[in-house]
Amino acid sequence: MPASFEEVADLRSMGLICDSKGDYESALDYVWVSMVMAKNCEELDVSLLDCRIGDIYLSFACYNEAVFSYQKALTAFKSTKGENHPT
Repeated sequence: MPASFEEVADLRSMGLICDSKGDYESALDYVWVSMVMAKNCEELDVSLLDCRIGDIYLSFACYNEAVFSYQKALTAFKSTKGENHPT
């Protein structure tokens, strides 16, 4: 697991690059980034990242993992935006 903010930022950037190139397996570094960001109370950013993680798992047909990621994101969206927010 990355230890510093710089490492997290680097992993997030690498995940974005890999994701945009279609290298979804490497893009799963997002999982580490999500865990570290969650510890730093960046809920909105984490929820957006969890949505993308769910999309990646879905592309691998890992449905349970995808649903788990989407549920995490939904819970975070509800806690930061409220129950009736359109997001």
